[in-house]
Amino acid sequence: MSATKINHLNSGLILASCLLAFYIPFELFLISYAVLGPLHYLTEISWLHNKSFFTARSNDYRILVALCVLMVGFTFGQDIIARAVGFTSSGHLNLMEPWRSLLAFLGNFTNSITLAAFTAALIMMAIKEKHHRIIPYFVLIVLVILLNYQADTPIFFYLLLFAFFLPTLIHVYIFTGAFMLFGALKSRSLSGMLSIGLFALCSISFVLIVPDSTGQQLSQYTQDSYLASIFQVNYRIFQFTNPETLSLGNVLYSDTGLVISRFIAFSYTYHYLNWFSKTSIIGWHNISNLRLATVVGLWLLAISLYAYDYKVGLEALFFLSLLHVYLEFPLNWLSLKGIGEETFDIVQTRSFAKH
Repeated sequence: MSATKINHLNSGLILASCLLAFYIPFELFLISYAVLGPLHYLTEISWLHNKSFFTARSNDYRILVALCVLMVGFTFGQDIIARAVGFTSSGHLNLMEPWRSLLAFLGNFTNSITLAAFTAALIMMAIKEKHHRIIPYFVLIVLVILLNYQADTPIFFYLLLFAFFLPTLIHVYIFTGAFMLFGALKSRSLSGMLSIGLFALCSISFVLIVPDSTGQQLSQYTQDSYLASIFQVNYRIFQFTNPETLSLGNVLYSDTGLVISRFIAFSYTYHYLNWFSKTSIIGWHNISNLRLATVVGLWLLAISLYAYDYKVGLEALFFLSLLHVYLEFPLNWLSLKGIGEETFDIVQTRSFAKH
């Protein structure tokens, strides 16, 4: 399939994702995340491995894996402490020292680790020689330590936002758009630019077309699964836009809440579909039969876990879902670098044509 046909296919997938997100946002997200998500994680990690993870040294990815292990450990450590200590009748954590201090300590590091991984990925991509990396890594370590002692300053607030949204909406929306833009600029493709314009237009449509949330109801299974998965992203966005009306019911059932849910469902669904639509270009399917069988087997197992209990699937796939985000960071930086280079070339030559 030619690049132009793939771009037209993606335009169709953008429209399909948008329409489905308008009508069944909650169900669309849950289905996409459980069915398309695991296959995306597995195939992308396999492809990134074949590309040496786009880092300057072949073993750099081990640092990202180690940081992901720490992140998962701290995250589940928080959950274990919360469950062990228990909750009050009002639903708030009933914490006593030293549990409160330990939970705060783990929480601070969960805010910093993703930022550390993202910044370390830039070092891995840009600097090859080990001795040239000593100072950048040292500065990064000091920065992470200092940020963990800024809990009462705006620095911590912005760090929390950056760390919270980077593995979620920034990953599935901003970087998807960046990949599309880099590809269109690199190939000087008008059909690619058309897809990007449609991508932006559909995103804006969720705000311009005001929904009517009257009578909006979710099944108990859908609500429980959504609360266990992406709900915190909805909650944070709602908190920024309508803090005075923040409540569980409004986040799920208000007009604003429905706008947010539609945008999230669209972003995740198209993120996955975009990956699979470019199989012939990316070539992630060019692997051994053994690896292909392993990928398919693990994917079927993942779907089975979600079908058995959505929460069980989330917990079982948490490491894999986060790992693919971390391992993609060098490619994210490479795409941003490519966008800058291609844009500079277009401005310098004053022509969209390839020279």
